[in-house]
Amino acid sequence: MVHIDAEDNIFTELVGLFSEYWEESKVLTQQTVEDYKKIYDSFKSLSSDVSKLETEIHKKIGKVVGTNIRRDKTKQSKENIFIEDYRKTYQESVKVKNELTVNKIIITNVAMTIRILFGIRLNGTDRNLSSV
Repeated sequence: MVHIDAEDNIFTELVGLFSEYWEESKVLTQQTVEDYKKIYDSFKSLSSDVSKLETEIHKKIGKVVGTNIRRDKTKQSKENIFIEDYRKTYQESVKVKNELTVNKIIITNVAMTIRILFGIRLNGTDRNLSSV
């Protein structure tokens, strides 16, 4: 494991570099993984011919080159940029929703446990577990 202090200048540079890569990346979909696996498997025996594999992947999945890489960069359409931004936002939103749902379940379970352990009476009356 590599440890870099937050005060180290290289940490700031790494954060910037990661942000650049994140902005240029595409959301990894199940279809993309399946397409890649099929292509990879079909070229497995031709390990000496890497350029054919690379060309086929670029045809099927597309070519993504970060802004800090100056060679062979392809121009993306506005529609493709919009779709990829939407996918990223959706993916991040689903992750946050799932985290919030888990947190809500945990809080609810903790509250029920406290009520059970300490016999807390709600609104001055005891309630059975089915109504907690």
